[in-house]
Amino acid sequence: MSILDGLPVVLLVHAHPDDETLTTGALAAELVARGTRVSLLTASRGERGEVVAGPLSGLEGTAALARVREDELDRATQVLGIADRFWLGQAPARAEGRPPRRYRDSGMSWIREGLAGPAADADADALYVAPLDEVTADVVALIGHVRPALVISYDHGGGYGHPDHVRMHEAARAACLAGQTPSPRSCSIRQRMPNGSTSRPVAP
Repeated sequence: MSILDGLPVVLLVHAHPDDETLTTGALAAELVARGTRVSLLTASRGERGEVVAGPLSGLEGTAALARVREDELDRATQVLGIADRFWLGQAPARAEGRPPRRYRDSGMSWIREGLAGPAADADADALYVAPLDEVTADVVALIGHVRPALVISYDHGGGYGHPDHVRMHEAARAACLAGQTPSPRSCSIRQRMPNGSTSRPVAP
């Protein structure tokens, strides 16, 4: 018997395009193979992502990078079998009564090898500097729309400390604990640890 058995809907909560593949891609594919409907929430377009050396390296720091990452996200969701995806801040992942907004990638700085922290030059519309209550309310709105049996996001450290990962962990956890799901037991978070293992659900 597995926690993955019999789940009708699962919601993945991520910060940037490619996080769904790098951190939960195999899990998403397994869930789809089991007959689960997998939905994806992505918070930003990954505008400030680092680009490894290669044919796309010239895109780093340009507006074109966000467009490329959106296209990559479209292709990744198709390959993984993800049923539907949403942008944080856009309906239905936007709290009722609030105008749509676009959360921007906050960027990061390396504190030491393997551990990142906030960037010193985060924009005013960056995800990390957005009020946690606002981000949480947007996640709550989507949970009410999707009605997942399980919500999957980052661990408390965001995997390696990226401030946007940490913010989405905080918002996903707070949204689940807010009780805006069909029943208290229908929304829990499996925290992905840096070594690839998962902890017990943190929501009741």
